[in-house]
Amino acid sequence: MEFQELKIVKAEEKDLDKILEVFTISIQNLCDSDYTENQINAWISGANNNEKWLGIIKREDFILAKFKNQVVGFASLQSPNYLNLLYIKPDFIKMGIARLLYEYLERKVKSRNFKVHASKTALLFFKKMGFTVIKKNKVVINEIEILNYYMEKPLKIN
Repeated sequence: MEFQELKIVKAEEKDLDKILEVFTISIQNLCDSDYTENQINAWISGANNNEKWLGIIKREDFILAKFKNQVVGFASLQSPNYLNLLYIKPDFIKMGIARLLYEYLERKVKSRNFKVHASKTALLFFKKMGFTVIKKNKVVINEIEILNYYMEKPLKIN
């Protein structure tokens, strides 16, 4: 992949269908060795709430990675210091796109502490980015428990 063809752009409401596609296929294809089928189905059920997603696009610093005009990943920063979302299309993992999105948003954090809830699948990535696990966390979606990790990273603020 030629990085000069990769663009980071602000998400807009019109991008919702592509965002939800990346969300769904990344969970289905990348998390299947860490979560059960029931957990994955519960997790991706979040794609059924367009109003929630449109609110996130509007309120948060929500960015897309586009390659040849195709949405290949996205991330969002919930002010002031919480990384809310980070998903990459399966065909585009291990190409530095997640790191690029992450670093773009980290530069916008105005706090001494960056926070994230990381899935089992994303745990190693966030450890590589300098995060430390603070505690295991259980989220219940549609009566299904899903394990993730609350993590923090100290930042130097200029």
